[in-house]
This record gives sequence, C-alpha cells and structure tokens, in this order.
Amino acid sequence: MEFRFSCQDLIKEQSLIDQSKVLDKSNPYFRLERLNREDQSWEVVWKSEVVKDSLNPTWMEARLPLQLLCNDEQENPLKITIWDYEKHSSSHDLMGFVESTVAELVTKAKERTIPVLLVKREKRKWFGGSKLKTVGLLKVLKASVITIPSMLQYLSGGCSLDLMIGIDCTLANGELSSEKCLHYAASHWLNDYQAGIQKLGTIMENFARGKHSNIWGYGAKIRDEVKDIFLMADHLCLGKELLRVYDKNIVENPDFALGPSAKLQPLIQAATFRTIRSSKRRQCYTVLCIFTAGKVDDLQETIDLICTAAEDAPLSIVIIGVGNRDFSAVEKLLGDETERLRDSRGIPIAREIVNFVSFKQFAGNATEVVAEALKDIPEQFVAHFVNNGTKPLPPVAAPDFGAFAVATAVSKNGKKSKDSLSRSRSTSSMNVENSGSKSRRSSKR
Repeated sequence: MEFRFSCQDLIKEQSLIDQSKVLDKSNPYFRLERLNREDQSWEVVWKSEVVKDSLNPTWMEARLPLQLLCNDEQENPLKITIWDYEKHSSSHDLMGFVESTVAELVTKAKERTIPVLLVKREKRKWFGGSKLKTVGLLKVLKASVITIPSMLQYLSGGCSLDLMIGIDCTLANGELSSEKCLHYAASHWLNDYQAGIQKLGTIMENFARGKHSNIWGYGAKIRDEVKDIFLMADHLCLGKELLRVYDKNIVENPDFALGPSAKLQPLIQAATFRTIRSSKRRQCYTVLCIFTAGKVDDLQETIDLICTAAEDAPLSIVIIGVGNRDFSAVEKLLGDETERLRDSRGIPIAREIVNFVSFKQFAGNATEVVAEALKDIPEQFVAHFVNNGTKPLPPVAAPDFGAFAVATAVSKNGKKSKDSLSRSRSTSSMNVENSGSKSRRSSKR
C-alpha cells in the first residue's frame, strides 16, 4: 500500500501537574499496528518520521508491503496511533488513534474529496470507566494498492549492480609506518580494509553484468601531492581483483602517504556522475561503499550532495567505519532518529540512500559487517526504479544447457570415432607388417 496521511487540529492531553504544557506544540508521529488474532494484541509494524512543533502535521509518503500490514488480507483490522515524541524520555504520549482497514483506506481514497477520519482518545471518567473523545482529524491524502517489482525481477532482466569502493587514505588511520595503522597488513592476517573489500567484492561480483566496478582512494598524498580523490583501478569485477588493487596501491606502493583532510563530497560526486552517465546506456544501479576512519571535513557539503543524488541518481551509499574512533560526524549523514536527512535549505531527502555500520559494532567480524551494510540495498534499489517509473526489462534468456550437452557429446563422439579409426588403421598396418615378416621367414626356410 502506498499512503500519505496528515492531521488537523490535534488536541494535547491536559496535564494535571503542569497546565502550561497544554499550550505547547507537540512533535507528532504515527505508528501502524496490526491485530494479532492469536492473543488479540496490537503489534507495531511501522512508524513514521516526527514532525516537530505542530498540531497539524503532514507526514511523508510511504510504501509498505501488504504482507507486513495485514498478512495480505485487506479486511484485517489496522490501527493508526498518533504519538507525541519526547526527546528526553523513553516513553511518548499517546495523542489518539484511528481504527480502520487497508480496504477502507483505499476505498475512501478513491473519493473525489479527501477522506477524513476522526481521531479518538480514551478519556477516563471521574467515577470509573472511560469514554472515547474526539481529539482531531486524520486526512487520507493518498492510499492505494500497487504492484511493486522485486529487485530479482530487475536483475533477471539484465540490470547490473555496479560497485564503487572508496578508501580513507588520511592520517585518521594512524602513522603509516606503525603497526597500529589501520592500513598495516601482515602476511598471516587481513586488516579491516582488506577483509571488508574481499567480502564485499565476493558478494557483489555475483550481481555484476560486465566489468563495471572500480576502487578509489580519498585524502591521500601521492608523490607529496595531496589528492582529494584518485582512481586506483577501473573495469573490475571480481573481489580478488579489488583486493589486489588495494594492496598494490596502498600497502605496497612506495609513493603512497596519508593525507591531512578527508573530503567525501568529491567521491560522492564522482559516483553520482558516473552512475547517471552509465544509466543512460544500460539499466544499472551503483553501490558506493566508503570505508572511513571517522573523519569528515566537508560535512554540510556532503549532506547537500547526498540529498541531491537521492532525487534521480541510481545510487546507494554504504559507509563502513574502520577502527575504534568516534564516528559521530559520519552518523550525521543519516539524519537523526526523529526525521529524515535535510539539506542546508531544510528540504528533506527524497529517499533514504545512506547506511552506516562499523567494525567495532561486530567485534571485527567482516561477514556480519558487510551483511548489515547491504541489508537496505534491495529496498533502496526498488524505490529508485519505481519512483522513476522504470519497469524491469524482459528476463534475459538462460543458456541452453541442453544444446551445450549435445554439442559436447557430439564433439566427444567425434573424437572417439577419430581415435578408433586411427587405432584400426594402426592395427591393420601392424597386421600387414606382421604378415610380410612371416612370408619373408617362410621363404628363407
């Protein structure tokens, strides 16, 4: 179901302790809850972003699978609960609720006028019991059931999942000559960069259509010249190729040194231009994986560029933290827990494209780190193509293994017949020679 809601004239619950809070504006968000028929309890399946300082909020458009909302049964009860977010408290105040179904919301949304539902709140009576009180209006701005293609359908149609890797080459990694440097590599173990590149490349090579992956460095000094970004190698595919390029350009390169500043904007800009240019020639989607030691020197410029890229670039950005340093600056690229990322003009990001995970969250386990980093890619992948009205291409025909087997058998049989013919010829010639020698022996006698 694709939906968008807003509320009008919400009323905050009066506080008997502090009556001045009634005049304050709230920070409303809503939850979608479905009924668990086994124990008749309500289960939270999704929650919206928070709209700050408003009693007339309008939330962003969202899209959820019916399996999650109502177990694919559109008549199942659905509850929309509206809450007042409290930043400094783990418990939030319930402002009201609306009980409905997916079928009812979709049917009402087809009407010419915007459907309005009453928001109710339970009010306790002085002498026991309770009654429902109207505390606002819920407007159904949009509600429709649509069919969404899966990521597998796009990949089956020939869409390529390209990989672009960015490596932090700044002094945030530590002194290059020290064993504590994050780029330090030994023959008997892999550092976090090597482990992450190998695992990521091995997974992504299964979804590539050709050699379109590449690996970059940012913030390095090459022959004493500071490089905001530099291309290590292009036209790659296999994970072992990516790992070999990292070793050659960083671990084994005598001209390589760590630089002073970490700027992500040039790297993301290069990825954005590259993937937009590639998408004009073929159906593709790019995953930019940035390995970082935690330093970001152009935070606001990077946020603005991410918000711009989210509008039309077939791109997802995965950021993997290496080492045990503070990653608070990097986490600001995700927005906060109450709302989406916003650019310097206050405009929210069109779709979520950034995910962050660090090695220290999983005690250095590269498999778990990469799995967590890539978990949102299918949703972001499909969201881009659906938002742009791009449908999957017809499935690419699988190789005809039957014809291949027949051709192989024929070639083998042909080879066998030739071998048997040559053996028969050699045998006959040997018989002729043997018969000749016998006749010569008999004549001598």
